Amino acid sequence: MQILRTALSGFIATAILLILLIVADFFQRLHPTLDHAGQTSHAVVFTGQFDRIDTALALFDQGRITKLLISGVGIGSGLRPETLADQFNFSPAARAALRAGDIVLSPDAQDTFQNAAEAACWLRDLDPQTGVILISSVSHLPRASITLERSLPPGIPVYRSAPPVTDTDHAIQREELGKFILSWLASLRPGFRQSPDHLALCGPGTGNANP
Repeated sequence: MQILRTALSGFIATAILLILLIVADFFQRLHPTLDHAGQTSHAVVFTGQFDRIDTALALFDQGRITKLLISGVGIGSGLRPETLADQFNFSPAARAALRAGDIVLSPDAQDTFQNAAEAACWLRDLDPQTGVILISSVSHLPRASITLERSLPPGIPVYRSAPPVTDTDHAIQREELGKFILSWLASLRPGFRQSPDHLALCGPGTGNANP
């Protein structure tokens, strides 16, 4: 019985320590790291709030990025690939990049895990060794960044960028912490990197150009 109690106490202590480490990781990931991105020219947007796309387009027009994936451009997000350029008033340079396939709009991803899987597939045909800039809202950055990092091969850096913090970010931070803990643990499971079949960018021989 004493051995059982000792083992149980050790398990509880280990679980508490793990949760504390995950919580600390969450708060660290709330901070954008774009300033450290160096020569990285690839970026991906996980759609949600529309200002994420505005932020990405501003980086593109500034010449900060040259390759951009906007993941989750589906009806459920209030976006459509065929109208997004007009909806967000793409610059002439961004429209040219869209036609050339340097800006890719994908409607297939339906949640953060699928956004991450799709981004990993998009990057596989590029040169991701310099890393990728992840663009999302501040409150979503922790969950988005951990899933993207664990979807990519080891050693590829993920830099975080976000629109200005809003009241919504503050309001949902506690909810996002719970989702982050679940995502942190779920992304450790075997087979996490296996892509869902419906993600067209993950199909064999898939090109990156828009139709």
